[in-house]
Amino acid sequence: MKKRILLSLALVAAVAVGAMGLVAFEAHVINVTAKIENALAVDTEHIDFGTVFPQEFIKENLTIALSSSFLAEDRVDDVNYVIKQKPKVRPSDQNPDGDPYAMIYPDPQNPNEGIVAHEYCLEEGPVDADDPNDPYYIHCYPILCPYLSKHKHIDDHTMLTDRCDSAYPYDCEVDAFHETSVIATGHLVQSVNDITDKWVIDLAVPCFDGQCDQTYDEWVWGINPDVVNPWDWTLPASLESQTFGCDLWIEVTGISANTGTCSDGLDNDQDGYIDYPEDPDCIDPYDNEDVPNDPPLT
Repeated sequence: MKKRILLSLALVAAVAVGAMGLVAFEAHVINVTAKIENALAVDTEHIDFGTVFPQEFIKENLTIALSSSFLAEDRVDDVNYVIKQKPKVRPSDQNPDGDPYAMIYPDPQNPNEGIVAHEYCLEEGPVDADDPNDPYYIHCYPILCPYLSKHKHIDDHTMLTDRCDSAYPYDCEVDAFHETSVIATGHLVQSVNDITDKWVIDLAVPCFDGQCDQTYDEWVWGINPDVVNPWDWTLPASLESQTFGCDLWIEVTGISANTGTCSDGLDNDQDGYIDYPEDPDCIDPYDNEDVPNDPPLT
């Protein structure tokens, strides 16, 4: 009996020793934190054009700049962004403030199935766009977006990074009378002190069906010469006196690091050419010539 007890105790001791082999006798804690800030500072003041009339052309300003937090970081340099447009949420009994992120319940047959308001306005649409009493218009304004152009301010075309062409596809504008999916693009660069973009939001007010001036087509082409048929860009007469709306969404699409000087003898942009020393941003087309270190394009 004693031998059995001693044997049992020995087994328990062996198990205990084995368990101790799994115990961690040393621990190291790595504390990970990050302060998350916005890269852009955007003037989000409400743009209210008020009461307008057909064939008016009205302008409001919009400023987009690098945030103070971004400017305080030397390791980052460029910010690419887009100006998107989406149908505007309107105040309703379910959403008194017209909050684009509020949950709404637009289907009476499914009162428990909600959707974020701005997603509903974007994904759905009126069954009859000509009917001001269409259920869609309970939660969303009739669309104003196609009639808003986005142009750089006349005083904000001074830098290479303000241009939009095959060589510098940076600040690219949009004329009125366009599809809602068309977007403007912007580019800001800390290292060359292009830290603010000044945009002008223009409203080209369309006319109502059957009430357009005979020169309406010429007026539309004067604003956007790429329009195929200006008479396609009119509003249903049934929507006269309605308030139209559009939300502009400024979204960052890319942030690049500060690669240092372009006179370091390296191919920072990896295009196969040594960077041209005068290139302020280590980018094409300064160094993308037949012969490396060719002078910049003029």
